[in-house]
Amino acid sequence: MILRNRPTQYGYGWLIALLISVNFLGCDGLLRTKKSQPTAPVSGKVLVGDQPVANAKVLFLPFHSSDGRYRYSYAKTNEEGRFTMRFESGVYGAYVGKHLVLISTCEIAETSDSDERTDEELVHPETVSTKFNKASELIIDVDPGGNSDVIFQVELVGEAPQP
Repeated sequence: MILRNRPTQYGYGWLIALLISVNFLGCDGLLRTKKSQPTAPVSGKVLVGDQPVANAKVLFLPFHSSDGRYRYSYAKTNEEGRFTMRFESGVYGAYVGKHLVLISTCEIAETSDSDERTDEELVHPETVSTKFNKASELIIDVDPGGNSDVIFQVELVGEAPQP
């Protein structure tokens, strides 16, 4: 039998189609099992002393992700300072594992296209100390079973630390 280095009557089209199919099925396609990051319910309160902080935004930024996606979860406190974390998709919870926590009361008018904000554009100025938002070192470890009744004790701008 003599092997020839030339295409068959069908050309190399079948080989290209096979490679595309294998690539589709194996690389993020049907044969690959995607790992989903486990989530758990998280709820709690934001307080200053024993007083609730209403309309505060709570943001969880995950440190690690098993699926390569780092989706944050967020919440807004009600009048009693209570919150329940959720994802942008509307699914409630947060990823299991460690998160950096940011808490802010600042609201900005949505009429400006500028990245630079002026005091006139603030609907509500920041009242929570920067050590809970811009310079936050607040960490939470979300348990696989969830975290309920989490209490975040914050300080207000210009307030002395509580003992």
